Amino acid sequence: MRVRKARLAKYFDKSSTSYSMVLRLRLSLHGHRNHKTFRLDVVPARRRRDGQPIEVLGMWDPRTPFGETTRTVRLSVDRIRYWLGMGAKPSKKVQWMLDLAGIKPDNKAAKSSHDATTEPTPASQPAQSS
Repeated sequence: MRVRKARLAKYFDKSSTSYSMVLRLRLSLHGHRNHKTFRLDVVPARRRRDGQPIEVLGMWDPRTPFGETTRTVRLSVDRIRYWLGMGAKPSKKVQWMLDLAGIKPDNKAAKSSHDATTEPTPASQPAQSS
């Protein structure tokens, strides 16, 4: 899997550590008629389905070879977690595949902000008179 650094640079805001536009994890269609394969790509949300990806994260062949009962799926788990942590939104089908694979985002920023909101705030004690 390779990163297209020239394409990546124009979406990256150099003043912060976030991307300036919405990125999606989605499947792109490849292969010839009656033998379709899919690639899991990171693409800007407005780009067409089979457009140039920023990075290819995996592949899925939905066909089962003759005599076998399993389908081929290859995923780069570390890179998927990285992009989910950067705020990329998976499509519905990709979310289904990630749930089957047991891949959860390592979004430390979201966890810290969630922990801060769930902590109980100390209640102010009323003044005691004697």
